[in-house]
Amino acid sequence: MLTSFHQYRTRSIRISLIILSLIMSKSVFAFEQNKINIASSIRPLAIIAQDLLGDSAKVTTVLPNNASPHHFTLKPSQVRQLEQADIVLAVAPELETFLIRYRKASKHPERHIILQEELGRTKAITKDEHHSDEHAHHHHGHDHSYDSGKENAHAEDLHLWLNPEHVAILAKAIIREAIKLRPASKAQLEKQLQTYKQKLIEIQASNKDQLSPYHKVFFGAYHDGYNTFSQAFGLQNAIALTSVPDEQVSAKKITKMRQSLSGAKCLLAESGEATTAKRYARLFKLKLIEIDLLALDPSIKTYQDYIRQITQSVSTCLTD
Repeated sequence: MLTSFHQYRTRSIRISLIILSLIMSKSVFAFEQNKINIASSIRPLAIIAQDLLGDSAKVTTVLPNNASPHHFTLKPSQVRQLEQADIVLAVAPELETFLIRYRKASKHPERHIILQEELGRTKAITKDEHHSDEHAHHHHGHDHSYDSGKENAHAEDLHLWLNPEHVAILAKAIIREAIKLRPASKAQLEKQLQTYKQKLIEIQASNKDQLSPYHKVFFGAYHDGYNTFSQAFGLQNAIALTSVPDEQVSAKKITKMRQSLSGAKCLLAESGEATTAKRYARLFKLKLIEIDLLALDPSIKTYQDYIRQITQSVSTCLTD
């Protein structure tokens, strides 16, 4: 009799645990299903979205770690990833060229948030930016007019996420679309936006302060991608060897760059281009500093982490 009771009790406990497990599984599934599904072209934008929305969003990155946004081609699985997303984040058509064709054929182009469009930017550089560039290039008494090549010396820097003020505008756009998807959470989402914007102000102030000793020092870059950061944090614009990665550098341009880079502290290069950049660093007698613009390091979890490591790399570059 006692044995039967114990068997009954054990069976009842087991059944209760199974039921509890099923209930919890359904709750977890429902929670996951209720998350806003965001697909980001590059990891820095994914970090910003996750940083902003936290557990209320599932954020994925389309571009693999070993790929360049300039030369990438979407696979069918990645097209499905974009189509299934509630929100698609990108910087600019000229940067993520792999999204141009997809966006034209997309069933839901209204889901796309393009940072460049949110900023109201145009491809042509404004007169103020012309003046700012010319001032930065001639400030040192050298001819720095070949920073991006004669044919694109005034091209817009599309690494727009490197400026916290731009990120605040992106965050506002993300929250705008999130409210459309979750109108009942409007008050909470707006509160998250205000908190995040304040955090961005603090990030810009603290990193600008760290870089303040170097505001008159200039540096070289393997490719043109640092002016947005420089302008946000009070630095001189980088003297860039190429406008985009993998661009062939002519002997004529190398000769001109010798003068432009005279007195530069170092040459910055992304990890994927460091091997090629080393040759030019030796040629111009500059130390080479690798920098992680695409946030490939998995330990970078927040935008604060991201800007901190960029600031550290630039500080190392500009320090004697």
